Amino acid sequence: MTYTYRKAELSDIGALVQLRADFMACFGPADEKGREALGNYEAFLLEGMGAPHNHPGAAHHPSQEGNCSFAQWLAERDGEIAATGSVSFWRMPPTTHCPSGKAAYIGNMFTYPAHRSRGLAGEILRLLADEARAAGCHALFLHASDQGRPLYEGYGFAASESMMEYKF
Repeated sequence: MTYTYRKAELSDIGALVQLRADFMACFGPADEKGREALGNYEAFLLEGMGAPHNHPGAAHHPSQEGNCSFAQWLAERDGEIAATGSVSFWRMPPTTHCPSGKAAYIGNMFTYPAHRSRGLAGEILRLLADEARAAGCHALFLHASDQGRPLYEGYGFAASESMMEYKF
């Protein structure tokens, strides 16, 4: 089986929303907040992938003008999406671990069951890391599921405590 890899484009938005819904379904039925998050996903993709800022709900960020703050890669076979992963870019105060202050978060790593154990997630992870490196990032972050942990550790990610979060 031959798979091809490509970066998602704005014309893929509908498929990306469906991928996100399928990914979220792996963690159980969506509650109210899950449905709200999925409902906001299209606007997030449009903004993060650099869509013109004239669509409803778009926020204009001068610091991102002409740049994308989000990219998603797809593995496909015969025109069917088999796997995906994304990278979100942000700035943080420069540290000794991240001297540029440019960092990236890997997320949405998902392979449909019929395509698992074929190396697709590993190749997508490599493409995402290459994209982050090319953007000048010095750090990559992610949250790993138990199933994904061996992949990330094999790539060189070190285990750490989970990120902390404050909710209003």
